[in-house]
Amino acid sequence: GTPAEDCYWKPASSYLPRVSLASLRVGDRLRSVRLEKKYDLLTGRTGPKIFFDCGVCRTDKDGKPQIVHGMMRLGGRDGGISRAKKIARLFGTGRELDLYVTA
Repeated sequence: GTPAEDCYWKPASSYLPRVSLASLRVGDRLRSVRLEKKYDLLTGRTGPKIFFDCGVCRTDKDGKPQIVHGMMRLGGRDGGISRAKKIARLFGTGRELDLYVTA
């Protein structure tokens, strides 16, 4: 995707420009970092989820950049919270991962 203006993130040691949401296509690979555990939604109505900072940004109607986070579903609604916690533990906080854009 194309870099967004005035919107940066720091996945490792240096700042990088965020990618514009409008320029992403299905199948694009994004470098991401899992957000802190307090952002996990393990008891969500549609099933457990964890969230990632994937270096994506969009522009609101006033022209201000807004950060967009990636989401990963950890199974169905009836999977159980203990199972979701075990799966979430595999994706350590702060560890870099590759995520792919899906519809």
